[in-house]
Amino acid sequence: MVPARTWRWIASTLVLLGACDAREVALRGQGGTATGTTAQECAALGWTGLTYSGFAAAFFTTYCTACHASTVVGASRNGAPPDHNFDSLAGARLFADHIDRMAGASPSLLVKNTFMPPAGPTPTDHERQQLSCWIAGGAPP
Repeated sequence: MVPARTWRWIASTLVLLGACDAREVALRGQGGTATGTTAQECAALGWTGLTYSGFAAAFFTTYCTACHASTVVGASRNGAPPDHNFDSLAGARLFADHIDRMAGASPSLLVKNTFMPPAGPTPTDHERQQLSCWIAGGAPP
């Protein structure tokens, strides 16, 4: 027979784990912290010339558009808002600040947002830094 205190410990642990899950869900809804990345610091690192066609389109295709594409609807979006579509430059630009807060990283990695994608594959830190640099550079085509 399992002592009552063991059951209480198990129950309280499960409640705490549930609270962590709820907190994670809440954070995903709000997004993370803006990276504060500037075009100047990206240029100082030699990270210039990042474009949608040369970098961001492949990033979004690899990590985002399984849920965040205009062709994905309903439950297949896995909770992605219906207007958050990154399969076009216009769609990515519209939510660039949100993308930075959910998936970007500052060049120093002082800020690293890993809310998205919620499951694999996941971008490397370097790819997250480049994403924020692309956004800081004005999200060029």
